[in-house]
Amino acid sequence: MKESNTLITTQDGTSLYVISLAPNNKNLENSKTLLLIHGYHEYGGRYREVAKTFVKAGYRVVIPDMRGHGHSSGARGHVMQWSDYHDDLDAIIKFIDVPKEKLALLGHSNGGLLAATFILDRPKRVGVAALSSPLMGLSMVPPKWKILLGKGISRCLPLVSLPTEVQPEWTCKTPSVVKNFQEDPLNHHSVNTRWFTESLFAIEHAMQWAHTLSIPLLIMQAGDDKIVSNQAVQKFANACGDRAIYREIEGAYHELLFDPEGQKRALEYLAWIDTALEEAS
Repeated sequence: MKESNTLITTQDGTSLYVISLAPNNKNLENSKTLLLIHGYHEYGGRYREVAKTFVKAGYRVVIPDMRGHGHSSGARGHVMQWSDYHDDLDAIIKFIDVPKEKLALLGHSNGGLLAATFILDRPKRVGVAALSSPLMGLSMVPPKWKILLGKGISRCLPLVSLPTEVQPEWTCKTPSVVKNFQEDPLNHHSVNTRWFTESLFAIEHAMQWAHTLSIPLLIMQAGDDKIVSNQAVQKFANACGDRAIYREIEGAYHELLFDPEGQKRALEYLAWIDTALEEAS
């Protein structure tokens, strides 16, 4: 497997750090490509092991650090408006430079919400998409005072962040993964107020326009998710109609790809994406 790292400058000057992984001696022109979008608080480098499953199957895997995360520039966790994320994905897809029939999008949590709004707003960019525990609503509701405070600060001081209510042990059943997440300095452990209000808008937007879904979509949701609401994810899936497949993984925690059966989940995503891309081409 070969790896290359690139900095992409977006239209507003943000620098995005992008990892590209591919089989050795692979001709990347028109090759099947997976664009993998990480969740909030984390960064793309966490997914190198997940990517290997796809690389072994002949895929090129592209994993960006989204703005405000990991090695990319921007205040930690901050986005001024949700459409900035969409513009960032457009810049990354331009860099990837393959036909949409060869491109699959896989997003986890906040990356899942981003992937969902992107394919609804800009449906001609990718061939198929898959979501992992997408942020369509919260299982744990922050205190009302914090929500009101966050909304107020978002308008006046959008760069301000508040402590998160999420406990690290809620993310995954694998203790070593939880420990590494807590200790890795490239992760952050607060919630930007502007991101929070923009994510609420994005959830509402996704629910409102789900019926317009025009590409194949697989949604896997953790059955014992203490962060994302299963009911909200299922509501979104139902609103998408026949183009969406919903699978709930019994007993799994939020991070499906890092749980003890994470490799099994990765292989399931791979099998579905392989078939969906073939049928879409």
